[in-house]
Amino acid sequence: MKKRYLLLSIGMLFVSIGFAQNNNDKADDMERISLTPIVDDPNAPAAAKDMLTNKMRQLCTLNGLAGDGNNPLFSMKATIDEVSKELTATAPPMHALTLTINMFIVDNETGNVYSQTSIDVKGVGQNETKAYNNAIRSVDPKKGQ
Repeated sequence: MKKRYLLLSIGMLFVSIGFAQNNNDKADDMERISLTPIVDDPNAPAAAKDMLTNKMRQLCTLNGLAGDGNNPLFSMKATIDEVSKELTATAPPMHALTLTINMFIVDNETGNVYSQTSIDVKGVGQNETKAYNNAIRSVDPKKGQ
């Protein structure tokens, strides 16, 4: 009798797992919502843009929304605003930047913005590019924002 209940419960487990698969025609992997990260800022250094794109890709991947970039319907766009730029009085002089990174979830066909967040970061480096990289390195993709 115990064997029968055990076999019945194992059979029910396999049946419930079997229905969890995707059998819908229109809900295949190419039709699901995905976000393609795009950094849209002409003033930022190329290395900083690449680093921010990688951080945004990590963010999308951690949430199961990463896209491939081939004609995306939705994208996550980012712009970088320089809040302040200073040259420190130390020897050697260092560049200190305060940046605001704005991220938007955008429908590429209509231009509608569905979500927006801003992240304030600070970075210091021997030149402006290194200060940008230091600031962007502090963006945490695992943070709830």
